[in-house]
Formats: sequence, C-alpha cells, structure tokens
Amino acid sequence: MSRALSHARALGLALALVSGLALADDRAEVDKARSAFLRKQYEEVERRLGPFVQSAGSEARDPAVLPDAYFLLAATLFRLNRAEEAHALLDAMAAKRPDAEPDPLLLPPEVVDGFADAKGRVRERVAEQQKERERLRLEAEAARVREKRELDVRIAKLENLARVESIREPHSRWVAAVPFGVGQFQNGEKALGWVLLVSESLALATCAATVVVYDRAIDDAYATRDQPGVSRQYLARATAARTVNVISAITGLAFGAAGLVEAQVNFVPELKITRDRTSEELSFAVGVSGTF
Repeated sequence: MSRALSHARALGLALALVSGLALADDRAEVDKARSAFLRKQYEEVERRLGPFVQSAGSEARDPAVLPDAYFLLAATLFRLNRAEEAHALLDAMAAKRPDAEPDPLLLPPEVVDGFADAKGRVRERVAEQQKERERLRLEAEAARVREKRELDVRIAKLENLARVESIREPHSRWVAAVPFGVGQFQNGEKALGWVLLVSESLALATCAATVVVYDRAIDDAYATRDQPGVSRQYLARATAARTVNVISAITGLAFGAAGLVEAQVNFVPELKITRDRTSEELSFAVGVSGTF
C-alpha cells in the first residue's frame, strides 16, 4: 500500500512539474511573439501565437497570458490587412475575458478600439440572450397558467357531469292526440296547454250545463201547456240553452281540434330533464366510476 501511495505522489509531482514547465513555455512563447511584433516580424508572431490561440481552451495553456496572446495576434492580423480575422479574435476574447484590457502603449488603436467595440457587441448579445431567456420563461409561465386554467375547467365540467343527472323522457304521439292541452304539456308548451285545458273545460262544462237547462225548460213548458204565456217563456229558455249548447260544443271541438293538430305538428320525440343527484347517489356514482 505504501509503495502504491509513493508511486501516486511521484506521478502527481511529475504532472505538476510538466504543467509548470508548460505554463512557463506559454509565457516565454508570448514574450517571444511580443518581441517579434516590435520588430514587425508579423509572420513570426502568427507562427508562434496561432497554435496557442487555437488551443486556448486546453488546461495546459496559461490563462494569465491568454489576453496578451489574443491582442498580439489581432494586432498582427490588422498589420497583415486581415481585419475580419482580427475582429473575430477580439470578439472571442471579449466573450472569454471581458475584463481584459489591451496595452495602448504597445498595441495599435485598431486593437484597443476594436476590443471596446467587441465588448459592446458581447454585452448586446448577452442582453439579447437574457431578454430571450426571459421571454421563454414568461411564455412557459403563461403556458403553465393556461394549462392549469384548462385543467380547472375540465375538472369543473367533470364535477358538474357527476353532480347533474340527465334523464331522457320519451314522448308518445298517442298522448299528443289527447285533448285538453295534454299534448302541449308533453311537448313542454305549458302556457298553451293551460289555455287549451281551461278553454276546452269551460266549453265542456257549459255544454253539459245547457243540456240540463234545456231538459228542465222543456219539462216546465210541457207542464204549463195550459198556460200559453208561461209555456212560451219556458220554450224561449230552452231555445237559448240549446243555442248556447251548440256554440259551446262547437267552440270546444274547435279548441280540441286545433290543440291536436298543434301537438302533432310540433311533436317533441323526447324531453331531456336534468336534476341534481343526492349525496348518496353522487357517492355511489363516484365509487362506481373509480372502480374502472
């Protein structure tokens, strides 16, 4: 166990030594590139810093000299009339290290001003990204609220369906053929049904009463036949009763026929009735639905 621990420590020291040497090499490479830039040996600067920038994300690279490498290479690209590549480097540096500051005594104005513009563009992109994230968050929140509202509506509908019972009551045309507004009451036309019921009932009652009055008046006229004046009065009463009887009969028949025709024309095959279930029925319905 002690031997294995010793090997591990030795390996760790070796890796640290190698890493330190690599970082030292990075600093030396950047220093050499700076000297080459001052001597206007721009191809030499690109040769030394190009690989460094390409592998800038590697842990083996020294992050402390990363801004200097980017700025020197960008200045070199400006000198080589490759401004588009230089601006791309400055944009990358602004995204990685917005706190970095180019040396205005060493680097040309194109680098200093270009990096300031790059930081502005990065800030705009970050602001746009934050705005987009906020928009997406608000949309997601609105979607959650909408889904919850729709769920509440569905639950309310289900609760209403469970609470209210719908009953379908089939109707018969034979019932619709019954007078006295029966067909209208079956079709749900209660007002018209009451009108027909009262009208036909009054007509029937009047017809029956006038029959009694007519029979009594005839009997009285026959009993007083030896008194012509009195007998004629009873005959006149019988005639009036008969006239009222005929009118009431015709009126009743007219109302009855009209009611029968109306009930058949506007016949309703079935009537839907809703009622609230009792607490016992509701508990049974929920229990039965929960078993499936």
